[in-house]
Amino acid sequence: MGALKKIIAEVEGEAGALYELLILYFYALSTASPNPRDILKMASTSSAPIRDLSQVFRKVSEAVERWGYELNKALRYVLNKIRDRDVQSFLKRLSDSMTLSLDIREFMRVELERMMASLVDEFERRLDRVKKMIDAYSAILTSTAFLSVSMLLIASIYGINVNNLLLSTAIGIFIILTLMSLLIAHSLPPDPVLYEEGHCPEKLKLLKKASVLGIPASIAISVTLLTIFGAESDPIKAMSLPLLVSGVPLLVVGRIGLRWVNKSREIDRNLPSFMKSLGDAVEVSGSVKSACKPILMNDYGPMNKLLKKLKKRLEMGFSQRLALQTFGRETISKLSYSMSSIMADALHYGARGSIVGKAIHDYSLRKLENRKKRMQAAGMLWGIALLLQAAFSAISALISVLMKTMAAFINLTSSWLPLFAPIPEPYIHTFFLSITFATAYASAFSFYRIRGDSSFSFTYALGFLLAVSGAVYAFASMVSQSILRMAMNLTEEITSLLGEL
Repeated sequence: MGALKKIIAEVEGEAGALYELLILYFYALSTASPNPRDILKMASTSSAPIRDLSQVFRKVSEAVERWGYELNKALRYVLNKIRDRDVQSFLKRLSDSMTLSLDIREFMRVELERMMASLVDEFERRLDRVKKMIDAYSAILTSTAFLSVSMLLIASIYGINVNNLLLSTAIGIFIILTLMSLLIAHSLPPDPVLYEEGHCPEKLKLLKKASVLGIPASIAISVTLLTIFGAESDPIKAMSLPLLVSGVPLLVVGRIGLRWVNKSREIDRNLPSFMKSLGDAVEVSGSVKSACKPILMNDYGPMNKLLKKLKKRLEMGFSQRLALQTFGRETISKLSYSMSSIMADALHYGARGSIVGKAIHDYSLRKLENRKKRMQAAGMLWGIALLLQAAFSAISALISVLMKTMAAFINLTSSWLPLFAPIPEPYIHTFFLSITFATAYASAFSFYRIRGDSSFSFTYALGFLLAVSGAVYAFASMVSQSILRMAMNLTEEITSLLGEL
């Protein structure tokens, strides 16, 4: 059960990110007080940046204040309730520093430097691993096309159990693609861009539901259409129609969802400079309300409207802590919300704005740089996957026509040359459609995990790959029909010759 929770946390992007936020949060609070007991008490009153860890710190503070436990021992007693190994290791070191009476500010400064260095080095190692896996994945996609065609030709040999052979091939390809995409997912955990909790816009909620429901719906629609038109001789109805009908809606939903993602990315690009300016201005002016005036003289792109709302709330009497947290939620950006919440708590407890702003600035810049590298790697995979997906669809259309032509020759020669057995068209359509879906899902999932930004990336990529597969298959089928007509003419000539003999 613990291993399952760890996998779920890693898939959702919680593993590692919580540790980074905790280090940055504690460093910010350490500039407000040199007393570790005060820092833990501050951390226990807010769950915005560090989520459920605030409840753990609340228990530690209660054990120290009400029951007289020593702070370092109380902290160690709750470590078994924490699943994240990095967080657990940090809290052990924090407990040891309290035992040795080390300066908490110096301790947190060193921890922050270590975390920043690890943020770059560990990411580079993971990214190099992913790039190697992309090369391997492209080879697997190429082999998939070759293997599927080979199995069809082998299955046409007289005496081979067609159904079992094609089913075994499809299952084997599915397993290989699944394992490879899971390896890619494990190598590079996601970095969610959108903040979808709390007061999330209704439009975004509806898009999220449509995105989640669209995946199983696309499978159901494809299976239904394949059942209805699978026996059709028209390849556009049998193959292209299921792909286009299931892919186009996903493409539309994913594209609209990515507009929200791009909007959040634009806000995040202005976040480092804004946070540094805010910290400096607050330290000079003494409050966020006074700092808003000089800050609004700068241009922060899409943040400008939200900053004006922040200023109005402060003028109406909102606390600066609540106003900053609300500002973070309105950005619809997870990074901006986390950084705004850390700044809000730090300023609420009297931390030095310039130091906190500089730390947030440096951390945000590193996160944005890592995102840029992820996008480059995702673009490399996308170029490979899209070309190979289109190529496989074209090959599938061509092979389907050739198999149909071969079936006509086999029927003519089966009485005196029984070497081959024709494969029923529904088998061919089902075989190629299942492999097309398998490669599309694996490529879309790998693309989404490398980008790591939002599930809308998966929806968009899957819809695009399915729609392209359907369109290419339809075009290749129409082109291949000329080959079929030429072959049919040849068949008629052979028939007339055999009749004369």
